[in-house]
Amino acid sequence: MARTAATASTFVTVRSEGGLLPPDLLGRIALNDPDLGGLDPESYGLARGARLNEAASRAWANVRTYWGAFRAASGALAASETGLSETREQWLLPLFRELGYGRLVFRGAAEEIDSRRYAISHQAGEGDGTAAPPVHTIAFRQEIDRATAPGGGGLRTSPHGLVQEYVNRTDHTWGIVTNGLRLRLLRDNLSLSCAAFVEFDLEALLEGGVYADFVLLFLLLHRSRLPGPGADGAGCWLERWRLDAAARGTRALDELRRGVEVALKALGQGLLEHPANDGLRERLREGNLPVADYYRQLLRLVYRLLFLLTAEERNLLFPADADRRLVAIYDRHYGVGRLRELVARRRGADRHDDLWRALGVTFAALRGDGPDPSPLGLRRSAAGSSALTPARTSTARSSATRACWRRSAASPSRATRRPGWSAGSTTATWMWRNSARSTRGCWSSSRRSRPASARASTSGRAASASRPVPTTRRRGWCAS
Repeated sequence: MARTAATASTFVTVRSEGGLLPPDLLGRIALNDPDLGGLDPESYGLARGARLNEAASRAWANVRTYWGAFRAASGALAASETGLSETREQWLLPLFRELGYGRLVFRGAAEEIDSRRYAISHQAGEGDGTAAPPVHTIAFRQEIDRATAPGGGGLRTSPHGLVQEYVNRTDHTWGIVTNGLRLRLLRDNLSLSCAAFVEFDLEALLEGGVYADFVLLFLLLHRSRLPGPGADGAGCWLERWRLDAAARGTRALDELRRGVEVALKALGQGLLEHPANDGLRERLREGNLPVADYYRQLLRLVYRLLFLLTAEERNLLFPADADRRLVAIYDRHYGVGRLRELVARRRGADRHDDLWRALGVTFAALRGDGPDPSPLGLRRSAAGSSALTPARTSTARSSATRACWRRSAASPSRATRRPGWSAGSTTATWMWRNSARSTRGCWSSSRRSRPASARASTSGRAASASRPVPTTRRRGWCAS
């Protein structure tokens, strides 16, 4: 199957919870990563020379036809009808048939385990044991997470909970539960506090025509991925992929640990060596700033950057209906991810402060400091979070800001000019003001410390740019 530009963050109808199959693994599956294995046509039961993308495309066309018929039939139902037959016969059974399951085997009687009855509706194949994983199908009017009244000695539990407990108490490793609108893949999970599953929003996928997400559904939930004859729970492709993701995660943590150590040394040493940071060196020398406190502030700054990198990678900073133009502006001029790209292209030393000040604007906007709604349309869910609290990195922030400010004091407005931002734009004006205020009083202190001629020259340039120049310290607007 040919690779596409899809990444884990582009799956709009897929939800991964509890680290069962992490988003980066889903992205690798969609991109047909050869290192994973099991993504060749033969492993999906296709003839030699067949193409996976063609098989997925045929299944997509058929599934959309089944979905249309199901929507028509379910829309004609009376409010008193459950719609169970329509959900199964007109939609779910044809869907699983397109995914290589053939016809699911109906289980007429509930299975009893230690005096508890588990009314699982279907299984994927004949016989008992792990070769026939449970597939529990319910009516589209029943919620997957809502408990129903017990009957016939059954359990009062949600369909999700029923399948999860059944998988936990039997030799089955994997299971599926769906109401036709949502479909979840579950695995044996003994945790009582953290649910682990991969969910596909079938309704949004089909109504929105999200073909890329359907391809992932086809590749991930095909019958050949689950345990079957000749492949137990430990040998199926889902389990192999899960173990591969866990191994890569362990290696990634080791690399992250080393990366954090390097970043701490670079930031800490850089701040100490900067010629404008006499105050920082004096505080450390005299013991007014304990070394442990300085280390903790640097560590928080590094993890703050990691937090933002992860949020940006997963598109968590903007609501789903965000203006794409504003998202592009954030990515080009204020996102942390662009710093990684700039480092990769770096060819020499750069002593300007515009990157640091823009980062301060990003922190301030995510904290909720400034106009509401945010000019860039950022979510305010991070507002008030300890990860973005200014005081947590006050020493490192102030030292870096003063150092950078004094290096570029001759042109304060140049550092925050961005292409595409007009002087009269409300958004541009707010971002510029925040960038200046984010120095947390360094404007005032640096103006006092510079000669009068330099201050006059600076003020003249700022005025000629038709931009407001803050001259007093403003609390709350900091580079954090």
